Amino acid sequence: MEKITSIQVNSGCRLYQDVLKHRFNNVLNLHMPHDFYSSHYKKAVLFFEYVGNNDTILKAIDGVVEQFPKTEMMFVIDDSYEGLITDQFLENLKILLDKHQHITNWLVVSSNKNLKNSIEKIFGTDENFVYFNIHLYLYEYDNVVPSEINYAPTQQLREKKFLCVNRQERVHRLRTVDFLIKKDILKHSFVSCQLGDYAGVLDKNVSFAAQNSKVEKYQDSALSDIVLSQDSKDRLKNTLPLELDIKNYQYRAMANQLPSLESYFDQSYFSIVTEGDFSSATGKNQFTEKVLKCFAFYHPFIVIGLPGTLELLREQGFLTFNSIIDESYDKILNDDKRLNAALAEIEKINRMNINELKNMYDDFFPILEHNYNHLLNIYNTDNSGKVATEILGWYYD
Repeated sequence: MEKITSIQVNSGCRLYQDVLKHRFNNVLNLHMPHDFYSSHYKKAVLFFEYVGNNDTILKAIDGVVEQFPKTEMMFVIDDSYEGLITDQFLENLKILLDKHQHITNWLVVSSNKNLKNSIEKIFGTDENFVYFNIHLYLYEYDNVVPSEINYAPTQQLREKKFLCVNRQERVHRLRTVDFLIKKDILKHSFVSCQLGDYAGVLDKNVSFAAQNSKVEKYQDSALSDIVLSQDSKDRLKNTLPLELDIKNYQYRAMANQLPSLESYFDQSYFSIVTEGDFSSATGKNQFTEKVLKCFAFYHPFIVIGLPGTLELLREQGFLTFNSIIDESYDKILNDDKRLNAALAEIEKINRMNINELKNMYDDFFPILEHNYNHLLNIYNTDNSGKVATEILGWYYD
């Protein structure tokens, strides 16, 4: 079988390494030659993972392409993890594609389902868009290996009502934790929330902006604008950090290899999932492994996340919990109203005693079992075949 010449631009690409090479290389036969920059190739596929830096990544790509004017190229742009691609990036990409006529095919692979609309608006067609959430297909995340999951939930009475894990600093996470403290729900919960960059939000003498002269894409720039009451600041200052699976001083160093939290899932009945993105202004529609862990460990949940998250999960074949929870919060576009509606459902569940929660959990068990099995089925079937098919069709055309 002929080898398909490939190269990763700028940095590693999860779609290339964790999915295509792992699952389809017996068909694609992707080959990354050591002498790429000193040899001529008739065709090559360029993979690059978008991590939020428009100028740097496009300059790097432009530099690579210019070195090989006689090599027909295909771009595979991996946005399947963070979903960070913006309209501005797409506009710049269009300029790059128009400049280099030997780029004869390209794909944007993204976990943000709404990006399809932007691509259609800018390019006049959406045929180059592939919706793909790599979180569903990663070999491993936070010591959870989907192919090896063999979880059996405990039938005994559990210790806590809720589990709520908060790692990277986000406004909606801080407000959720403050709510749990204020309503005295914290004592019924396993909760983590590091102090980190929140220190500048809670201390009037240290601003978030002063702490962070350069706010990276993965950080929440809204922290510099958050307005908290003095009561909220006092509650949070007196409580944070909340340490659970890792210590306050460890959480940045361990960001890529976090504990699985299995024991905390096993000793609580309900997850409060504070997703990575929350603001409807982003225009995103996506979910991450934070929800998938609930499927892996048989946990019902409320999502503090983007509008439409539950709807997207249902489109993927998962079931949610509207027989007990008013899930209309998922449709609310106003961020404050959506947050307050979700928090109200948490407070409603908290009014149940631990035995009532066990009964509710038992009632939910068929849904939890479905979600667990459906997660494993999705992982084992994979829908990244569209990307592999597009590469094959282009290469052998």
